[in-house]
Amino acid sequence: MKTWRALIVDDEKLAREELKTQLAAYKQIEIIGEASDVESAYGIITREKPSLVFLDIDLGSNTGFDLLAKIDTGFKVIFVTAHDEYAIRAFEVNALDYLLKPVWKDRLGDCLKRLGDPHSEKLPEKLDSHDQILVKMRSSSRFIRVNEITCIESCADYTRIYSSKKVSGLVHHTMKRWLERLPSGDFIRIHKSYIINTNFVIRIDRSTENGIHAYMEFPEKAIPVSRRYGSKLFAEYRP
Repeated sequence: MKTWRALIVDDEKLAREELKTQLAAYKQIEIIGEASDVESAYGIITREKPSLVFLDIDLGSNTGFDLLAKIDTGFKVIFVTAHDEYAIRAFEVNALDYLLKPVWKDRLGDCLKRLGDPHSEKLPEKLDSHDQILVKMRSSSRFIRVNEITCIESCADYTRIYSSKKVSGLVHHTMKRWLERLPSGDFIRIHKSYIINTNFVIRIDRSTENGIHAYMEFPEKAIPVSRRYGSKLFAEYRP
């Protein structure tokens, strides 16, 4: 049976034992090690390459975030902690879930259902129009509903999300990943650097001199439409 190779990182031995006992009921989880601090966890991750890490926030003189900053995360992260004030930051690093101690059986079960098959070739889970995305702003973070997204702009290793509520922020997603996850129908890629929600298009300027541009409710700027993607926009967009 294919399994998730899991590492438990917690500075309290009793907490590690309790979690191991609960995880024993899930055959898709294989515990490949445990660690009590950042240094030992780093060593195990480098050597064993787990596909899943159950990570505490408070690890003595360091934190779970310090561990993630030291290593390229090629694994899923589930935070298991007594500190609820770090939830926003946890999702900024793309944690799968955030479990508060003591971990209830039903809550753990719901979390593990989201893992699915560790070797599945299926596309990432599709977003629903009412799902929320956490975006990083200058000095804070906030959730934006998928159906409020007007435009997605490529920004190096990130993408900038624009909302109908006139706010924008960054998400660590590629354009390819957005296209895999966004609900089909309303969202169209119109340029290598832009995806738009046609529900928020004000007009399309087809000027031959300046090229084709889409104008949205927000952002308030001309968004280029490339020849490669223009035909799809004109076929699906109905003003």
